[in-house]
Amino acid sequence: TYYSKKYKRARIDYATQITNQIQRDAIVIGPIELSVLFVHRRPKSMRKNPGRIPKTTRPDLDNLVKTVLDGITASKYWKDDSQVVSLHALDFYGDLNEDPHVLIEINEI
Repeated sequence: TYYSKKYKRARIDYATQITNQIQRDAIVIGPIELSVLFVHRRPKSMRKNPGRIPKTTRPDLDNLVKTVLDGITASKYWKDDSQVVSLHALDFYGDLNEDPHVLIEINEI
């Protein structure tokens, strides 16, 4: 399977952030509920209307989620992303002055 440099870099970034944010002594082995919010920089052509706008362009939401799952797996937070039994993901352009970011919430079930 071919993985782009951008994907590889993002996977490493997610793994690093998860490792830095969550200090765990043991790998989670039970079922997981995962929520992910992707907020992208708003294009200049969309500067007129305030509020977040749903993003329907590439990269696809499923590819963004895959990168997050692979990054969390690389961080050794859980044994495998097959443990995710509930997934909620949203993909938006940010509000007028909102910086791009990703919000990840992980709950053990």
